[in-house]
Amino acid sequence: MSHIVEFCLLKKLNGGLSRVHSADEDAVSHMTDSVVIIVMMQVELATRLSDTSTQLADSQLEVTSLKNRKSELRQQLDKLVTMDTQARDELSSLKLQLTGQFADICYIILH
Repeated sequence: MSHIVEFCLLKKLNGGLSRVHSADEDAVSHMTDSVVIIVMMQVELATRLSDTSTQLADSQLEVTSLKNRKSELRQQLDKLVTMDTQARDELSSLKLQLTGQFADICYIILH
């Protein structure tokens, strides 16, 4: 950690870190304002990231809910299709029975 504070800043700051203490008020004010702006931007970005993460989690929950609803509707549709098929089969069977009974009645009447 000391190499970052002592070495990097000394190299980056012309004249070394000690020059900050002898800088005029305008330079210090400008540096302070810059740091405040950077920190505010970081806070804003962190807030946006948090909001985006929350929205993503909400969206994922909604997608899961919609998938579950789709599955439920698919099951209901499958049941209705099965019931429709059974009803059609029963109608066909009744039609055959009625046709047979009608033929029997016609035979009895004609003979």
